[in-house]
Amino acid sequence: MRGPAAQPGFVPLFLAQALGALNDNLAKTALAMLVVYGGSGRAWLVPLAGGAFVLPYAVLGAQAGALADRMGKARLLRLTKLAEIALMAAIALGLALRAELPLLLLLLGLGVQATLFGPVKYGILPELLPDTALLAGNGLIEAGTFAAILAGTMLGTLLAPRPGGLAVCGGLLLAAALGGYAAARRVPDLPPASPGLALDWRPAALLHLLEEARARPAVWHSACAISLFWGIGIAFLSEFPVLAARNLGARGGVVTLMLVGFTLGVGAGSLLAGRLARKRSAAVIAGAGLLGMAACTLTFAALTWRATPGWGLHTAAAMLRRGPGQAMLASLVLAAACGGAYSVPLYARLQHAAPADARARAVAANNVLNAVAMVAATGLLAALAALGLAAPALLAVFGLGSAAMAPWAATRPGLRQSTLA
Repeated sequence: MRGPAAQPGFVPLFLAQALGALNDNLAKTALAMLVVYGGSGRAWLVPLAGGAFVLPYAVLGAQAGALADRMGKARLLRLTKLAEIALMAAIALGLALRAELPLLLLLLGLGVQATLFGPVKYGILPELLPDTALLAGNGLIEAGTFAAILAGTMLGTLLAPRPGGLAVCGGLLLAAALGGYAAARRVPDLPPASPGLALDWRPAALLHLLEEARARPAVWHSACAISLFWGIGIAFLSEFPVLAARNLGARGGVVTLMLVGFTLGVGAGSLLAGRLARKRSAAVIAGAGLLGMAACTLTFAALTWRATPGWGLHTAAAMLRRGPGQAMLASLVLAAACGGAYSVPLYARLQHAAPADARARAVAANNVLNAVAMVAATGLLAALAALGLAAPALLAVFGLGSAAMAPWAATRPGLRQSTLA
């Protein structure tokens, strides 16, 4: 069986999406570092920047999916990558000028570009890959996305606070955008899936998009299950700095180590997902994956709950060297790996279940639900923290929630079939 890398167009698509994910996170992190270390006192810009990037998914999600089905995914891929070059050039200038408010508006524009690109990334895979390579292709895309997110975040964190670092970040953003466009040009032209589709610009189009997805149980249940993963993932990523500072008395290196462990775990689980899903239904994998995430999340929460600064886990080296630190990292990596193995077959199920002429809209509906799940998870974290719950208790709540949702995922009729049946 030929793998995804042997199929025409897959490697260019992989590079285009990975460089785009790197750019998104490098731009957001560079702005956050500018605000934190620039002395302007506008700390409120940091959460607002995250909101500005996610907002277009809710506002333009329906139009993005319809546009991809109407004009052709490869063509839209190239257009969005051209827009990315212009945006990154403007962001590079904004970073050089330390223009915080214009950068916030540019991040909103970057969110629009990412919204248009989202349905292409997963919607085009079934057109480039045979069914036998679809699971592996999704696993590589997922692993590459998380690796690029980590790379962009770490580059921004390391470079932006240094003298001249903002200019270096701007140069990297523009170079990655140019590389992404060059890769996108090598994706084969594909005919539009639904050339006669009318674009609906009314706000109600978003509701119609979700209703269309809900009318197909396999699409809807897959999207809801994937959104659970993103909600749990954002909870982990949000609490790493708090856990490191308050429970371990640790420095920033420990937060970076946790991010690396989480990313490696998701990547490993994503790459192994194909083997797990060949003879099992998506429902079985979803239920087992949620239980695995729940068990490992609760273990991680229990270990960090007991931890004190007196344990001496102040640095990344100490975490790697000492038994309690190793146990924390192991439970974290395993939780993330369960999440990666859980989400990839669901993406493949969604792609295969959606009609060819509406596949991009199905992916767009999934993206909207993912954004809603992340916003809801962030709001729940804020509300529980306001009630006085510590970071380990917050993660335990999400772990218990995962366990409670496992029976739901394992019994969804739309997921009972073989993943690609």
